[in-house]
Amino acid sequence: MTVHAMSSDSSDGRRSSDALNPEMIALLLDQIQQLRERDPRMALVHCNSLLSRLPSSPITPLWLLAQMTYAHVLIAVGRASEALQLCERWARTITHAAVADDRVRSQFYAAQGIARPYLGELDSAAESFYRLLELAQRTGNQRDECRALLNLGWVHTCMEKFPAALGFFSRALVLSQQLHLETAQAVTLENMGVVYGALGNDELALKNYQQAYELRRRGG
Repeated sequence: MTVHAMSSDSSDGRRSSDALNPEMIALLLDQIQQLRERDPRMALVHCNSLLSRLPSSPITPLWLLAQMTYAHVLIAVGRASEALQLCERWARTITHAAVADDRVRSQFYAAQGIARPYLGELDSAAESFYRLLELAQRTGNQRDECRALLNLGWVHTCMEKFPAALGFFSRALVLSQQLHLETAQAVTLENMGVVYGALGNDELALKNYQQAYELRRRGG
């Protein structure tokens, strides 16, 4: 698979005025991540455009973050296998080299974890989310900790390990409430409803679905 990066010398046909400064790159990456939730195909167009303007060297944390943003967009448009290949290509650099920072590693573990279940790799997905959880707890990133717990609950649900899934979802719910993350709360409650339904507890399933509905209705 070809990574979308271009040489920084004049042979690539670009003028020096086309170069993007780090602040602009960071802003564009944030915009792409937000757009991915609403329109993943348009996010892919914008991501390809940005990556085509980035030099292939030197490799910086922001450059690696762009690659991981691309991986998440690929997953969103149904190209999980390509996303995982991209993660594997940069795995050693991201996990061992000083050039990668914690934000890059967070996006890397999350992309691996989300992509792998599409390929039937549930155990490997859980391992990636455990690594994300460990990183989040070590760095004090509670949002990523919540994301890791929620996804570990989802993976264990897919494995039909329902008691373990409920444990992760319960921790995610408490943390999402503390952080006032209403979308995460609603997603967690919906997933808990799925698990309770699978366990035959329709009363608790309905209760969780109703709470999730109220959160989404209140949030518009």
